Amino acid sequence: MKSAGGSLDDRASSMIMTDDGNFIVVGETWSSDGDISFENRRNLGEGDLWAVCFDSSGNLVWERRLGGTGYDSASAVAPAPGGGLYNCRSNPEL
Repeated sequence: MKSAGGSLDDRASSMIMTDDGNFIVVGETWSSDGDISFENRRNLGEGDLWAVCFDSSGNLVWERRLGGTGYDSASAVAPAPGGGLYNCRSNPEL
């Protein structure tokens, strides 16, 4: 079993298999170390959205962090035309 993330709370919410056999996992991260990429190695606010791509052997292909000063996360992911991704997020405060 392989894993990715940092030293704090990192959670996966959704995973899809892409046409090329890779796997995209989305969720949230509170970490600013390990596999997490951050400007100045810091979290941008509260939790940040984290998207990770693994190949069919479980090796990390790429990862991206997105967020602002508040809480950001992904609850679902779907393929978009042209190789992009759609991200869905639910806000428990609505």
